[in-house]
Amino acid sequence: MRILFVVHQFMPEFRAGTEQVTLNLAKSAQRGGHHVDVVTCSLREPSLWLRVDKGGVRFSTIEGIPVYGLSGHQMGGLAQLGIDDDKEMVAAFARFLGGRDV
Repeated sequence: MRILFVVHQFMPEFRAGTEQVTLNLAKSAQRGGHHVDVVTCSLREPSLWLRVDKGGVRFSTIEGIPVYGLSGHQMGGLAQLGIDDDKEMVAAFARFLGGRDV
């Protein structure tokens, strides 16, 4: 089975409780034989990531888990509260899902 974890923030940019729980779940699923990816919003410098593709999607691996970061620099101030209508992020996520075999 293919599993995609979609989280508001993740490593390599953030390391806290939610990120660790998500990583543990992803590693457990991977050990169970599933193909696991994580997609998150990237708010910091691209240099934290292993590579950035021509569409701006950032990539890294964290303890064997593939992680993709979609640039969130265009998000409005209310995005952290989950009430900002971010059409650019929705479009980026749609491109991400359409362009990868996730």
